[in-house]
This record gives sequence, structure tokens and C-alpha cells, in this order.
Amino acid sequence: MYYSSSNFTINSISAAVPSAKINRQDITKIYGAEIENKLFLNSGVKERYFAKEDQSSISLSIDLAKNIFQREKIDPKEIDALIFITQTTDFVSPGGSFIIHKELNLKNDCICYDQNVGCSAYPIGLFQSSLLFNNPNIKKILLIVGDTLSKYLDEKDRSTYCLFGDGVSVTLLENKDENKQSFFSIKNDGSGYENLMIKDKILSQKKKVLCMNGMGVFSFTIKEVPKMIKDIQNQFNLIHDEISYLILHQANKTIIDIINKETKFIDKSLVSISEFGNTASASIPITICHNKKFLDNKNINCLLVGFGVGLSWSACQINFNKTNIHDIVYY
Repeated sequence: MYYSSSNFTINSISAAVPSAKINRQDITKIYGAEIENKLFLNSGVKERYFAKEDQSSISLSIDLAKNIFQREKIDPKEIDALIFITQTTDFVSPGGSFIIHKELNLKNDCICYDQNVGCSAYPIGLFQSSLLFNNPNIKKILLIVGDTLSKYLDEKDRSTYCLFGDGVSVTLLENKDENKQSFFSIKNDGSGYENLMIKDKILSQKKKVLCMNGMGVFSFTIKEVPKMIKDIQNQFNLIHDEISYLILHQANKTIIDIINKETKFIDKSLVSISEFGNTASASIPITICHNKKFLDNKNINCLLVGFGVGLSWSACQINFNKTNIHDIVYY
């Protein structure tokens, strides 16, 4: 699915992580120095953040959204739609967006929309926002994307426990008189859903654990993602030299390096994998906030690319000309 739009501007992007940090020394205590070093060479993860027992994707999102409303003097009643994308919501029912709606005191006319998407979530959330903006009555949208996957990790599974971290993001979008053109590519392949999933069904009494077929995910990624990047450039005539930065989902260092080399973005790729790990759906906005000095309110085009659970992969070109990018908040 290819799509282009000029009906929205990203007003601001913010991100938050829990304050509890897991670093290389902690992993060494669990697995030993030799194993930890091998894991680090592949993942590139020095540290990441785990939610406390009383923290969740929803609670972190509420705290961050309230913070941004106050800092940017936003009236909650101005929000016409709320999109909440997470794999780790609090309840089977109702959707997390309704809880966030209550806590933020949004108006009754505000559309609430939940979506279960993983590492391709951020471009998809921007895409969904653009579709909603086709309704002229919708002027402002709050896009909240994030996960607390640490609650689904098994310490015995080194492939996931040493890689994933927690984090959320809040993006405020508005349909203004003058919006820059944005371009999208969205792809899915459900036949690979078992490569990255929480296998036990919702009603199962077993502890829910994230399982990953590392080689399956790796093979899919290095085959499809560079192709998607080249295809969206060709489809919309996006000249390579006019793209300032590539911002990939932070899967791991090995995958990032391969994609950068294949697409010739080695010197123009922004990362956050070392400091935050793989933060799933929030990894792109966390990377944006982590690199705010390169992006904040700058008239530059960036290519955002997500990929992972589903299997799903997505890309979009975004301009940050009027985007206020905030420092990452720690809760």
C-alpha cells in the first residue's frame, strides 16, 4: 500500500521510559562475562529500562501526555481523536484508549482508537492519523505509541531478555493551512506471525512470555526492509541526497548495520539501540527524541522505517520543519 498526504503537521514528539535501568553489568551477573559480551556484539545494547510493578504502557502514557499538555499549554478538549497503539495494554477489555481518554479528561466527541501493532507501529500510526484528517472536522490528533514488554520477558531466554526495553511516546498532530507532503508504504505478511509472538492465548493460565525466532525475524528483515526503502524512494521519486536521516526501528545493531549498508545510509542513520535497547513500537519516536539536536524544528526530510511482529513493515517520509521535539522523560 502506497499513500501520499499533505493534510497534517507533526506539532510535537515526546517520549518517556521508566527510571529503572538494566545495564551490561546486570546481564553479566546473570549469564557471565563471556556470554554477555557475545550478546552485546550482536545487539549493541549497553542499557535499557524496565517498568516497575506499578507502571504500565497506559500509566506511562498518561503521565507523559499530562506533562506535554502542561508544557505546551494544550487544552485536552482540543483533541479530536486519540490513537493508542500497543501490544501490552492493561485489560482485555476495554481498550486502553478509553482509560487514557478518562485520565486526560478528553471531550466526549473525541474518537478513541486502539490498535495492536508492534515494531512497525509508528509509521502506521502516522498513516492512520492522516486518514482521520480526511475528515475536515478533525483538527488535532493525539497519537500514543509504546510498550512495556519487560513484563513478558523470561530471564532464561537470552535472545529477548537482553534486548528489549520499555518506553512510550506521545505525538501531537494538527491539520494546518500549510502541511508538508508525506509519503507512506505499508506492508504485512501474516504467514510469519509465529516468528515473534506471545504464544499462550489470553485465556490461558500460563505466564505470558514473548517468544522470538531470531533467525526467522533476521531473514525477513534483511530481505524485505532494504527493498521497502528502495521501493518507496522509487515510487515517490525521493532523491537519496534530499533525505537527511534514516530512522530505523531499533531491532539490534547487526540488523541496523546491514540495512544502513544495503541502502547507503551508513552516515545518515540515527540510533538509540545502545542506550535504550529495542523498545518495540516506541523505538522510532524514542530515537527521534534521543537525537533531537539533529531534528528539532528543522526543515529536513527523514525516512522512518518500522518492522517486526505481524509480520509487518512500514515506512514514511516526514518533514520536521514545525516539529517541537522534547527530551526523553524518565519516570
